Amino acid sequence: MSKHTPTPWKIEIINKWPFGLSIKNESETIVNFNAIAFSSQQKSYQDYKKAVGFSKLEKETIIPLINKNEANVEHIVHCVNVHDELVEALENIYNIHLNTIPENEKQYKIISEAKKVLSKAKAK
Repeated sequence: MSKHTPTPWKIEIINKWPFGLSIKNESETIVNFNAIAFSSQQKSYQDYKKAVGFSKLEKETIIPLINKNEANVEHIVHCVNVHDELVEALENIYNIHLNTIPENEKQYKIISEAKKVLSKAKAK
C-alpha cells in the first residue's frame, strides 16, 4: 500500500463553480468536495453556503447538509493532522509502562487497550 499525502493538510474554499472545499497540502490537492446543491444565481462559495437561488423550504434541507459536509471536511483534516502526534504520544506512554507490572486490573486493561489502538493506528 502506498503512503498517504504528507501533512499538514489544510482546507481551501473553491470560490468558483462548482463551489466547494478542497483538501490540500503545500504542494498538491488531495481531494475536492464539490457543491451538493447549486443554482445559477450563486456567484461565490458564500452564496452556495446560503443556498442562494433556492426556496425557503429547500434551504431548510440544503443548508444543514452543506454545514454538515463542511464540518466533516474540517474533522477529517484535523484528525489527519494530529494523527502522528497522537500515535507518538500513546506509544511513549505505552513504552513507559511496558516494563512495569500493572498494579491492578484497570491498569492492565488500559495498557492492553493502548496496545490494540496502536496496532490499529499503525496499520495502514
